[in-house]
Amino acid sequence: MQRYSETREASGELLRMILPLLAKQAAGFHPVSYAVWYEYAAGMNPALKTDVDKFLASGTPLDDHMVSQLHEQHIAKRDDAVALQLRAELERMLADLSRTASDTGRHASDYSKSLGGFGEQLKPGIDPEHLRTAVQSMLEKTEQMCARTSELELQLQFSSREVEKLRAELIRAKGEALTDPLTGIANRRGFMKTIETIQAANAGGLGDSCLIVVDIDHFKKCNDDYGHLFGDKVIRSVAQILRKMIKGQDTAARIGGEEFVVFLPDTPIEGAEKLAEHIRATIAKGRISTATTGEVGKITISLGLTDYRASDSIESYLARADKALYASKSGGRNRVTVDAVNSASGRYASASRMGDTGTRQTIVRH
Repeated sequence: MQRYSETREASGELLRMILPLLAKQAAGFHPVSYAVWYEYAAGMNPALKTDVDKFLASGTPLDDHMVSQLHEQHIAKRDDAVALQLRAELERMLADLSRTASDTGRHASDYSKSLGGFGEQLKPGIDPEHLRTAVQSMLEKTEQMCARTSELELQLQFSSREVEKLRAELIRAKGEALTDPLTGIANRRGFMKTIETIQAANAGGLGDSCLIVVDIDHFKKCNDDYGHLFGDKVIRSVAQILRKMIKGQDTAARIGGEEFVVFLPDTPIEGAEKLAEHIRATIAKGRISTATTGEVGKITISLGLTDYRASDSIESYLARADKALYASKSGGRNRVTVDAVNSASGRYASASRMGDTGTRQTIVRH
């Protein structure tokens, strides 16, 4: 099941239409942005077109966050509909196969009865003419049974191929719906799917988990100075480092333009803080370059970290990590801020670990 059916010539014409639209926006020239404008220009997604037209009428250029929301709402969610359609196709195919098997079963039953009747006719002294007729009848019924069996075999072979095609398409649709196309890590929906899975296994809670929110420092300036393609390279580099540094059931996801989350189930706050600091230091030590200007210096990130509390909803959990992230950014960036329960006192404590000095400031909240 192909998502787009436009010919090379038609898609080339769409490309000419899309480039001026992309150039007027604040979002990067990445696959998510292109997909939004492709479906907008092609007129294949009326709901998307309506929402985009509202943005255009307001005179507000679409940034990466807006584009991600449009993609999530009107393209990624549509893949859920594709999955439902695939399920309907599979159910239809199974129903056809069931009918064929049922028909074959009835014919097999009739054939068995015919064999029984044929056996009764084969008595000593049977008239040759009756024998010839009985044998001819059994030959015909045997040929019919062979034909039915062959039909069922062909149906099974066809169904097997169709099942494999549907399975591959379902995996593709599900994967695209939960994966950020620019970075290859989970998107916001993939992150939420992970949360739902953990909640289902923990009676609605998230156990002894921690959450890190990551934001690339001065990313807008990076885009303005070096262009959106370079910005995409930065985003992919950060995502690659996050993916390499997590393990097991840990999940890294891109949830906005330059914003990421790292979800750490079964992880104490001390371990999560060490990982967050390791991620910060690794990215700060790295260097990134462009094809034209060479090395452009280091990229830094700010991180907010919190642990899960029994009273948390996913919204409050994220909000607290976001608040810690804001403290990192307002405190000078390139640092980790922790908002967590102090295990010794039972009081809540916020702490910031600064990348430049490595010192630590703590504010205890009763």
